[in-house]
Amino acid sequence: MVDAFAGSGAVAFEALSRGARHAYLIDDNAASIDSIRKNAAALGETGRVTILRCDARRPPAAPGPCDLAFLDPPYGSGLAAPTLSALSARGWLAEDALCVVEVGSDEPFAPPQGFRIEKDRPSGAARLVFLSHSRQAGGGED
Repeated sequence: MVDAFAGSGAVAFEALSRGARHAYLIDDNAASIDSIRKNAAALGETGRVTILRCDARRPPAAPGPCDLAFLDPPYGSGLAAPTLSALSARGWLAEDALCVVEVGSDEPFAPPQGFRIEKDRPSGAARLVFLSHSRQAGGGED
């Protein structure tokens, strides 16, 4: 699984506790990276995480495709769609990968080419948008 804008890494660590074999955590904030490292050590998960300090819109090439991606960019930033596109282009997302994007409840979000919205669920001040990924897709939401 890949967790972009990982913050403390809570989502990735939850995925690991529920059966994910490995988690890639992407964040460009030094304090977040430090928090992820400390949390990984405290949970005994240092061997199952790869921490990448970089802009999620410019990730390195993936070591292999992931079936699950979670993105929690700052609300109102407009970073979700370009990050999804970048993750797809750099090989981070498997065919039919589930992508979960958290955006502000009133924030507009249109999926980039290759993604289809499956569910859009309000959750307080946020909205969780569940998308499927397809390299073969001809466009965003159909």
